[in-house]
Amino acid sequence: MHIVYGCLFISVSLVTVLLAVTKVLALRHDHSRSLVIVATGSILAAASLAPVVPSVYRWIGSVSHIPTLGFLLIYLCTYGFAALSHLLVTLWARDLRIAAIPRGFDPRRVAGLHAALAALVVAVFFIDGPITAGALHGKREHAPDPQVFAFLTGCWITTAFALLATAAQCRRLLAALDQEPPALQRGLRAIRYGAHLMAWSSAVNLPLLIADSTGRPAPKALHLAVPLVSALGIHMVQYGYLSPAWSAWRAERQDFRRLRPLWQLAVQTGAPHLVLHPPSRATEILAWNVRYWHLPRRVVEISDALHELRPWMSDTSSNRIRETEGHGLSPTELEAICSAVTLTDALSRRASGAPPLPDPTINVLTSVAPAAERTQLVRVAAALQHPLVKTQKKLCHNP
Repeated sequence: MHIVYGCLFISVSLVTVLLAVTKVLALRHDHSRSLVIVATGSILAAASLAPVVPSVYRWIGSVSHIPTLGFLLIYLCTYGFAALSHLLVTLWARDLRIAAIPRGFDPRRVAGLHAALAALVVAVFFIDGPITAGALHGKREHAPDPQVFAFLTGCWITTAFALLATAAQCRRLLAALDQEPPALQRGLRAIRYGAHLMAWSSAVNLPLLIADSTGRPAPKALHLAVPLVSALGIHMVQYGYLSPAWSAWRAERQDFRRLRPLWQLAVQTGAPHLVLHPPSRATEILAWNVRYWHLPRRVVEISDALHELRPWMSDTSSNRIRETEGHGLSPTELEAICSAVTLTDALSRRASGAPPLPDPTINVLTSVAPAAERTQLVRVAAALQHPLVKTQKKLCHNP
């Protein structure tokens, strides 16, 4: 039994601390409310694990002269994590303007409600003097002290309430966001199911306490199932926190790598003076941390190179492809192929010494919104490998 508890504690601790460190580091570049809430909740989840260590628990009691203060801190951190999860999905619902969300679920009201519930439980803890260690940790062979019973009941019910409210809010969001990215849907489902599991493990502690105090202890298997289910729920909620960010990070790495052929062609070969700080070989291979510098810089450099190349851009080749080869291609694929053909043709014109066109009217990024530039450039980079573009390259080299 102790080995199982130890393994659970280590696994939950590692994942929780890793998530907290990741989100705190992300705050250096992003100060959005959602990230602040996730980071704060992750810190609280990690902090709730420290008093579980016996030596830390005793140290908190000796410093504060309240032997059971560590237990109260565990509750406050755990409940804070659950309450912030509820607040987070409520903010998501408000920011996305989901009509299916009840109007009463205002983020400020949610925050105020959870603060009031936490204050009520803290008041119960101190109402007749701080709960003593003997009353809190003593054997359950008889009915527990009324103050202890009220305190523990308040801890478990408030935590279960926050988690069930989180799950309900996730369910409403999922019902209203049928067309949202799969990563967000996976994250919401994980938070929903994880919150259900954590709520069950919290609520079931009350009948276990009653059973133990009546002299009819519950089966040991049930005592073991509670932390197992709780650990599984914690991991699922943490996965829900990470899923959208993880998917975005993977997409950024993929786009950075996919843009490399276009960057080499348009920038390294066509306009090397635009390269401000070329990525190292390790960055090119691993693409580990490209979000805040290398990927945006690669997009900017390609865009600048295309702007410089515009005087040599002609729509002759692209119009011919639209007229003769456009059948069977989707509009986005056809547009990317035409852009790639226009680019290779313009590079060939400039390299051969041809004069700029007197009145160029085409640009590879014409009518592309700034937010969509990266997506369009990734499509153009992929189109460089299309047979139509390769054929155009051969015609340019062998006119």
